[in-house]
Amino acid sequence: MPTVTLKKNELIYERFGPDSEFAREHDFYIEPVGEWTMLTSLPGWQERLVKVVAPGAIGWCLSPLDIAYNKAEAGREKDIAYLAELFKAGYVRPSELKTAMEAANIAPEVAAVVNGRVKAAIQRNITA
Repeated sequence: MPTVTLKKNELIYERFGPDSEFAREHDFYIEPVGEWTMLTSLPGWQERLVKVVAPGAIGWCLSPLDIAYNKAEAGREKDIAYLAELFKAGYVRPSELKTAMEAANIAPEVAAVVNGRVKAAIQRNITA
């Protein structure tokens, strides 16, 4: 993953951030991710980054596994909904997330909360 500097951050926010023409045109925005935003992520997230190449740009996106973990950890309603869609679309399986958490030795109290949110996302798909 390339190093993200303050200047690059500003450029990314200006061109692709929530208030950009890109966001208005595509109905989503891009934000820089680095070690400062991934403090509680699963170990190895940098090695799992997915390279996306577009005309004139290269982007590095979180893997579905890392997105799933971060959404489950955040636990807001919109995060649980997103997690449910990740599961439903088959981008990541709940068992993959559980295995990754076990391998990372996530603190038991954090794992319990995250597992509860994973169950909520699964339940959301069952009752939808």
